[in-house]
Amino acid sequence: MSAVLTVRIPENEKIAIERAAAASGRSQSSLAAAAIGRYVQELAWLEEKVAKARASRDLSDEEVNAMFSALERE
Repeated sequence: MSAVLTVRIPENEKIAIERAAAASGRSQSSLAAAAIGRYVQELAWLEEKVAKARASRDLSDEEVNAMFSALERE
């Protein structure tokens, strides 16, 4: 089942999506959906790693926060 989501993006990103869609033969919607899906999966992975790092107690909360905040900026 699918649902509709409307988002606002910068014009330059819209142009990039249009070009990527044309080059790949995919729709803009399918590219955006795939990118959002990958982002959500990566965020879930990161949250799981943070939870495991906190639970291990091998690192302080400050060390865990510093390590994973650096990853979020990449």
